[in-house]
Amino acid sequence: MPEFSKVHLCFLLVTISGIAGPALGDVIGRRDTDDSVTPAAEASPAPEQASDCKEVQYPCTRVYSVQKPVKQCISYLCVTSVRRVYILNKEICTKIMCKEDELMQEDKCRQLAGLPPRRLPQPPDAPVEVSEEKTTPQP
Repeated sequence: MPEFSKVHLCFLLVTISGIAGPALGDVIGRRDTDDSVTPAAEASPAPEQASDCKEVQYPCTRVYSVQKPVKQCISYLCVTSVRRVYILNKEICTKIMCKEDELMQEDKCRQLAGLPPRRLPQPPDAPVEVSEEKTTPQP
């Protein structure tokens, strides 16, 4: 089996989305809300966030594989076969990202790229080491 690079796989997904996406966009629907949630539970206040946290939106696209029955007839003989169809579900997800999480993610990316870890700034209450050089007077 030939090995595919990431570029080939990305191109394959884009091609599949162009073919299967528009024709079968409503085959699979994803529900983000639960019918069993009561209105009182929805009205509860959100928990307090730390000051260094923020809400981040990002695309979270998923590819689903479904089987679609296809009926083919030749003269009076009809055969129903099942074909695999790929569907892209494009969504916008939301998560809370804190400064610590961002720093950890940056470190992971730097390691994957082969770069050395970034030096973190020292907190303002940390003791600062000062080296004193003694010079001897020259005669």
